[in-house]
Amino acid sequence: MALPASEQDFVNSLMAIPYSKRASAAQGLVLAQGDKLIPLLRDLLATKPAIHSIRVVQPAEKDVELAADCGNPNPVLVTETLRFPQTNASARYYQREMAIAMATTLAAMGNKDAIALLVSALNHPSTIGKRSLIQCLVKTASDEDLLTTARSSPLAVRDSLVATLIKNKRKTLANDILGKPRIAVSFFFHLCLDCYS
Repeated sequence: MALPASEQDFVNSLMAIPYSKRASAAQGLVLAQGDKLIPLLRDLLATKPAIHSIRVVQPAEKDVELAADCGNPNPVLVTETLRFPQTNASARYYQREMAIAMATTLAAMGNKDAIALLVSALNHPSTIGKRSLIQCLVKTASDEDLLTTARSSPLAVRDSLVATLIKNKRKTLANDILGKPRIAVSFFFHLCLDCYS
């Protein structure tokens, strides 16, 4: 597959391929194009806020405002601004999944830009805590990147990240994320070294 000129060109190319062959076509594109795909991956992963606020019924302030059946006969609607606006990520599910799969392949090849894209995708509401994403980052991302990401992650994501780090023999980093002090070389170890020297 040739390098797509745009996100829509990429999606159209994949839709022309039978479903069972799309993943392998995307992986082949990654292997053929490599670093040239980073701008396309950024476009595929991009989302924008779709809903910033919602209208909700304001609760009655006094009991006399309620009707006999416990309803409010004259509800007052107020607009509440969402702390975390809803995005168009669900409408872009296919694009985001393909981008993550391709970025994972690039990250495994050592591409720093792909690793940065995956780090930012880890805490995105549509892919938060995704197991394959965590496993890839544990194997490819630097300690500093993982430590920074873990600090801004929800507790469940952090716990999953720590468990995966321990499984991959990166216990020191897991302890740093948890805030545990590093084990210092003991006094007795130094004393033994002095005895043998």
